[in-house]
Amino acid sequence: MADALEKWMEAIEEVERVLNPVREMLARALEPGSELRTLASAWPRIAERFTSLSQVVRDACERAALPPFRLMDIDEWSAIEQASKHGGIDAAADAVARLSREALESPENRAELLRDWRKNRIAATRADVLEQALKAHELGLFAVSIPPFLAHLEGVIADAKHAPDARKNPKFDELKRYVSELADGDEYMGRIISEYVSDTVYQSFVRNTDAPPFSRHAILHGFDTRYATAMNSVRAILTFDCVQDLVLEHQKALEDGG
Repeated sequence: MADALEKWMEAIEEVERVLNPVREMLARALEPGSELRTLASAWPRIAERFTSLSQVVRDACERAALPPFRLMDIDEWSAIEQASKHGGIDAAADAVARLSREALESPENRAELLRDWRKNRIAATRADVLEQALKAHELGLFAVSIPPFLAHLEGVIADAKHAPDARKNPKFDELKRYVSELADGDEYMGRIISEYVSDTVYQSFVRNTDAPPFSRHAILHGFDTRYATAMNSVRAILTFDCVQDLVLEHQKALEDGG
């Protein structure tokens, strides 16, 4: 009994020896004026600021008929906010369109998109095709860049909802509902992504009437012959990227037991 007690005491002393430096480090880190203490006290304001900014960006994206570009940083979000303050929602929408277009002109951003798609098991099988579509966008061949992204948007959603070998062609209403379910996991941008896919990309059309502004059906069924613009190419790329990212986050949540 004495031996056992002695071993327990030695173990406790060892734990104390390991924890003491950690305690000292935390004490120093939380001293008044320390960076960690400052960050902790400022966190509610930071969260409020982020929420406010995200609302401005959502409104601007909605007015610009663009999905949000997830590679935009806080400086670009702030630029959109400034445009909104000085010129209203239309100026903010113009800023979103310009910043999205400029972002896709960056080789680094295009390379990062491709790397992310290759990490997503559902998007990875399409990455070689989409790399060529991105190249077409870079070259200004928008009639070539847009259709692959619209076609594989549907493929990513269908594969995420059903097993890849499932012998079933999902209906578009089913795909839209599934995107809405995925969007519930993103409190900041989920709603606008879901609504954009449902109300714009998958908007139905009737032949011999004016085509909707950016309808997957009108473009891929050969009805819209004026779709090949730089901004529509940006829309196609960003829509695919947003949805594959929602799928990836959903997969991670399932793997983590969420």
